[in-house]
Amino acid sequence: MCNDRVPRRRLHDICVCSLCVAPFLFAGSVLAQRYGEPNTVRTPAGGGETNPNGWFPLHVLPPYPPSPSDGGAPPAPASTPTASEADELKALLTDGPQFPLARPADRFEVIGLANAGWPVVLDFMPAPNSCTFLVVTIGGKAAAPAVIDADGHIGRHLFRADFELKPVYHPTPARYLVQSVTPACPSGSLPSNGASLSPSPLEVYGIGAGPGAVGSISVTDLHIGPPRPNLSAGQITWSFETKTVFNHATLSFLRFERSPRDGSIVATPVRSFAAPSLVGQQHSGQWDALDNNGHLSPGIHRLEVRAWDNQENDKSWAGGISNDFVTITRP
Repeated sequence: MCNDRVPRRRLHDICVCSLCVAPFLFAGSVLAQRYGEPNTVRTPAGGGETNPNGWFPLHVLPPYPPSPSDGGAPPAPASTPTASEADELKALLTDGPQFPLARPADRFEVIGLANAGWPVVLDFMPAPNSCTFLVVTIGGKAAAPAVIDADGHIGRHLFRADFELKPVYHPTPARYLVQSVTPACPSGSLPSNGASLSPSPLEVYGIGAGPGAVGSISVTDLHIGPPRPNLSAGQITWSFETKTVFNHATLSFLRFERSPRDGSIVATPVRSFAAPSLVGQQHSGQWDALDNNGHLSPGIHRLEVRAWDNQENDKSWAGGISNDFVTITRP
């Protein structure tokens, strides 16, 4: 799902997101259904690709056995949060889900809340002949990896799971990880010999958790363009859609660059602003290509949106990143 103006390999090197999911107690069944088959993509004016109907096939996570390495699923967090959990919970309710700065090509990690019975949804695209799995961690305890795509042949699609986290009776900080490796795992489980696995490119376009964050996915259709803007003729345009109401959101323009220290890809938010409340509708605007200090931000950029609720009855959260990008150059 890359901009066809840029070689795919380069985009994978520069603009790949991955997701890490904190291992929770995944006891009970997982509910899922298909949304439909993949549709032909179109290229919008912004320069990226999208699905014309907003539909991708929806797949489910089947139940999986406890990890043999630890004798079973990790112990659940206590029903009363510890002091450190309380501090992290307060930070997540204030600042929303936390996406990583480092963006390895084979994984994506986010810190967000989880709760008993909360659904989790992902919008992602693995490479062909890969094996993609999900891990969730709570309180330092990780669940066994759960394979969410066995071979990568479907391409971009949605994944939803409803986990019974027992006994978790309050929103709890968790780490969500999605990772992709080769070879494929048609058996639906990772090979026992981890040394035989190699990293595989993975793109994660969206994630959400909680009753208000799912349906298809609550923050979706992110776009930014044109690919190579002429800033003297006009500003950069951006848009995205929310399918539910969130009382907090942050929009960020991320600059992707390679770290001179170790060669890893880093996504730096160069310009961010808060949206106090988002209703379920299309949102759009313009960006002048300036960073938070008022300076031009040259390089490759994508749009990222994080949205969350901190109300008493709903603490759902969601986030997404555009699959298209803009390259800003100095005059």
